Formats: sequence, C-alpha cells, structure tokens
Amino acid sequence: MADNPVSSMTSTIESSNLETATTMFQKTSLNDAANSSVAARDAGVSSSSSLPIGVASVAKSSPSAGSTASSNKLKQYFSNSPQLEQPFDSIASFSSNTATMNPAYMSPTDAFGIPSPDSFLTPATEQDVFTASLLSSDADRRHDAWIPADITVKALKAMESNPPGIYFPEKDLLTMPGIAIKEDFGDPIKSLLRTYVGEEAASKRQVLNSSSVTQDDRGLRQLIAAGCYHAAVNLTTQLLTVYGQGEGRAGHPSKHTAHSIQLWFTRLALLVKLRRYSLAEVECEQFGQLDAPDLYFEFYPELYGGRRGSMVPFSFRLLVAELPHYLGKHSTSLDRLNSLLHTCHKIVGNLRAGLSECGEPADQLNAPMKDDSVKLWRNRTVRVMYSLTAVAASLKDYRLCGSLLHALLQEDRPSCPGLYAALGRLHLHLGDIPAAQSCFNRYLEVSPSPPRHSPVQGLLHSAYIAMAGNHFSEAVDTLQQALQHSPANPLVISNLGVSLVYTGRIRDAVSVVEAAVYAEPERMLHESLVLNLATMYELESCNASANKIKLLELVAQHKGDSFAVAALKLH
Repeated sequence: MADNPVSSMTSTIESSNLETATTMFQKTSLNDAANSSVAARDAGVSSSSSLPIGVASVAKSSPSAGSTASSNKLKQYFSNSPQLEQPFDSIASFSSNTATMNPAYMSPTDAFGIPSPDSFLTPATEQDVFTASLLSSDADRRHDAWIPADITVKALKAMESNPPGIYFPEKDLLTMPGIAIKEDFGDPIKSLLRTYVGEEAASKRQVLNSSSVTQDDRGLRQLIAAGCYHAAVNLTTQLLTVYGQGEGRAGHPSKHTAHSIQLWFTRLALLVKLRRYSLAEVECEQFGQLDAPDLYFEFYPELYGGRRGSMVPFSFRLLVAELPHYLGKHSTSLDRLNSLLHTCHKIVGNLRAGLSECGEPADQLNAPMKDDSVKLWRNRTVRVMYSLTAVAASLKDYRLCGSLLHALLQEDRPSCPGLYAALGRLHLHLGDIPAAQSCFNRYLEVSPSPPRHSPVQGLLHSAYIAMAGNHFSEAVDTLQQALQHSPANPLVISNLGVSLVYTGRIRDAVSVVEAAVYAEPERMLHESLVLNLATMYELESCNASANKIKLLELVAQHKGDSFAVAALKLH
C-alpha cells in the first residue's frame, strides 16, 4: 500500500464541555485525515491537507488492509464528509423547576424547559393579567430584553396607544409560520434491521414514538430524553397544529405565545440534530429576523399584561444564525453572528451607561439588577464568539479562529484550560508543533493541580504531539497510559484504536475499540466511534458485513431513533 494516509473515517468525540468552537479542534477521527503524511514537521501545510487535531487519523497503511490497494481507491473507500458537531448538545437537559406560577406569565426556563401547553391555549383573565404584572421579575426582564428594529418599535407603540382591536399591523409585519412538509419521520434503525436481519428482528425493536407518549410537553421531553428525535419532531408537528401553525398554514396569521415559539425552537433544534438542515432552513425562513411585532409580549396585552420584551429565546436566535453554515453558506452565518454580537455589545453598553437593555431610561434598576444583566449579556456575547469560532474553523480560516480564541481567553476566563487546549490543536492544524506544545503547557499551568486535575488530558496532548510528528508507536504507548487512568474514556479509546491502525496493528485496534463498545454500549455507542469501528472491520477482513450487522443489532438494543445509521456503513 502506498505511504499516503488513508483520507477518511469519522469526526467525533469531545473531551471538554466548551462550546462547539473549541470542540472543532478535538475530534477523534479516521475521517478527515491529511491527504499526505502528517505535515506538522513543516511550518505550514497545504490547503488541501487537514491535520487531525486531537485525533488519530489513519495515516499509515497496514499490511492487513491489502498491500495492492492504491491510495486513490482507499480515498474513495472511506467517507470524506466530515461532520461538524451540532449545536444544542444538551437538547435533553430540561429544567427541573416545578415552581407554581401564573400560567399567563411564563418565567424564563432553560432551552427546553417548556411549560404546559394548556397554559397558553386560552387568554388570561383580567385577574390573571393583574397578578401576572405583580409577578413580573427582574429575571424575566433580563432574559426577554432585546433591541427591536425601528419599524417594530413603531408598530408596538401603535398597539399600546390604541384601544384593543383598533390597530393591527400590516400583514408583511407579521410572522406566519407553518409546518413546511408534514413528513412522518420513521425509525431508520428499524428499517436497517428489516433490510439486513429480517422482519422478526425489526418487530422486536421497541422504542418510543409520538403515539406512545402523552401529547404534550411531558411527552416531548420523554421522547428527547430517550434519544427518539425523529418521533419528537413528529410530536412537534401535532402540537404546533393546535396553534394553527401546522401543514399548509404558512402565510396565514396565527397567535403566538411564549410556548408556541419554544415549540418551534425545539422542533428546529431537533431537525439540526438530525442533520435535516434544508428542512430546518425552510422553516427558519418563516421567522425572518425574529423581530416582528407579534414576537413581542407587548403585542398580546390580554395574555401578558405589562410584560415587555421578546418571546424569542436567545438560543433560537443563535440557532438561526448558525444554521446557514451547515448548508455551506458560511458568509451568511458570519454576517448573522456578527449582527448578533453587535446587539449583545450594544446591550452591555446600554447597561453600563445606566440605561435599560434597549436603551431607555432605567431608574427602576438598582446596581445589583444591572450587574446581573451585564453578566447575562456578557455570557451571551461569549456564546456568540464560540459560534463564530466554529464557523471560522469550518471555513479553515485559522487566523480568525486564533484571534477569536485569544479574545475568549479574556472574555471566558473559567474556560482558559480548554481554550489553551483548543489553541494547541489549532497550531497542530497549522503544522506548528512548538507553538502547540507551548499551548498545551499553558493548559497544564492554568488547570487545577492534581488530584483535582486528571492527568488524562495531558497524556492526550502528548499523544497528539507524537501523532503530529508521525511517531504513532509513541502515541500508542502514551494512550495506553491514559487508558490505565481512565479505562472507559471514549476519546482515549478512539485515539488509541486509530493510532494502532496507523502502526499497522489493525487487529489490535479492532480488539480495543470492539471490547469497549460491547462492554459499555450505553456509553460507548457514539456515532463516530461506531464509524471508526465499522471502517476498521473493512480494513481487517472480508467478514466486515457480518460484523457490522452485529454492531447494528447492538445499536438497536441500546439507542433511540436519532442514531446516525450512516456510521454503520451498511449501505
């Protein structure tokens, strides 16, 4: 086999809780390997190559892979479409807050802490509105705050200055969403079982679907927690239909509530998690800039009384800004994210100038309230910066990535260890091993001292440096040490498996990864780890199909319908 590295296998496992931006540089992968030997020994790599950072990509051939295969054939043999980590990875982390509150006045919850839909199906009574205004909290004001466009301000003021029913905005100013395609999302794992194992095996797979849970938010939470995202999308279709926003309703006026907007956000986040980007884009477009008058609480005084601000969660705005880059429209994403960043900076500036978030006089805000607001909006600014870094990484604009990561070192000091680790991987992408080593050293300096700090990450960094220098045997030794400290660490196992492949020890690689996956399937059946194992099967023997079908059966036992079946490479 040629000396060129195999240019594929998968993108993957995170080693920290940083936002998407930092995880862009810590993929464990056999998928996006360099098209030539790891070029870290050079000052810069060509634009056509991509150094596996935080990854062990297959760079050296193994005799067991077949000595007659050409590098070109191998390049076609593997998938060459690296998958970016998706936003909203905590999609199943719901609020556990069960405090009783007035139904007409929803307090801010986390991204998916959706209140009961029954709270919003009927208008609030006069008493409800009065009570709601009394319950108005500073937390609500902070979370709901937004700077509306001039045309939106004009419409909202007209609503306030006219008696109910007298003024209504032009149709062009309204948000009129509807389900784009009433598609019944099925279970792809069951379909594969039916194709490769048989009808009997498919019939034995029992997972939740939209009909087997309650038709409300509790059922939606249950589906998401079980990893049944396809079924959850189906349920959002039914719930949004109740609001008059189902199939065929796009372009028709309908009433919005904080709950209906939260449902739309949940639906779109699920579509992104399922990589249904085009459908998500079509449905996102119906919301425009998320700044129409009917997306503000002031538009519905009969429901929300004196509550002010936007019903749109900040995470919804971030999702809409990020979505285009998953479709290759990177400049659109950068424009939207920069606009979002500008608004965050403007709000922080208003608060520091003694004004409210939207720039109005704020005599009622005391110093602690303003401090809390500044803290919230600085945190949101940081979130946008991480998203910008992720888009820059997907564009391979490493200069911009570096600038943003250095800025984040100042803005997000608690995350400095992870940021230095990300900078180290960035330098490895650029082939600058000394700079990478310097960043990894800074990681150790700013991290908590042992025993609070695990040595595993430091060992991983040493392994990355070894891989970058084509010293894969050294990387194997280092990763085996890391495995002793953390025997069930998916990142260590994946890197060790791939490093073994690079040294030609494919059977050992299969043994390491396979043993881990079958020992702890609930934890180890990560899509990219499965994809690496499936590719190792193909390299190891002609019995790959049987092994991959066994892997499919394991996935069917332990995973919901959201598992990316392409990782099994059965098609």
